[in-house]
Amino acid sequence: PLPSECRAARLRGEIAQRDLEEVAHSDLMLLFTELPSIRSRGGKWVEFGVALICGIRIWVVGPPENLLYWHPGVGQRFDAWDECFDILAKFCSCEG
Repeated sequence: PLPSECRAARLRGEIAQRDLEEVAHSDLMLLFTELPSIRSRGGKWVEFGVALICGIRIWVVGPPENLLYWHPGVGQRFDAWDECFDILAKFCSCEG
């Protein structure tokens, strides 16, 4: 591979590692799901798994994509963002 390809691969790996570390240190994960007809790369489900393992509160916004949508570790499920934002505003004011 060319040196620029190696640098790009290294940078992508660093970004992926940072993403997972940020999830692991979060208080809440908001997972946005999409209609099954929309192509997804699946990285959010890796982050979801990290959140589950770390015991992080998980809220899902959107339609079911797979069986993980119903995992007992999901604390809240919302059909739309406006519902989620209403609860999140109450949650944040109580935590504040």
